[in-house]
Amino acid sequence: SKQENVPIKSTEETNMVKAHIERTVNVPINRAWEILSDFANVQKIHPLVGSVDQKSVQDRGVGAVRTCHMYDGNDVIERIEEWDDENHSYKIK
Repeated sequence: SKQENVPIKSTEETNMVKAHIERTVNVPINRAWEILSDFANVQKIHPLVGSVDQKSVQDRGVGAVRTCHMYDGNDVIERIEEWDDENHSYKIK
């Protein structure tokens, strides 16, 4: 996997980190969604994630949980809060 510099913001009062990564790819939307919605395998596309442990029985949709093991040694637990197959989007917290 490849690492790259990504702008990251941290808010001191909540100790939360927010990252925004944007890329333009030349693939059909359904193929892009197939890749992006593979919640348990984000390390295949996210430059800061080394590996992932799926923590829930379900691997997609509201309620799915994963632990992302970052290259910098930190772990991030994420849970899907919103899921929209029709509009190809989800929100994690």
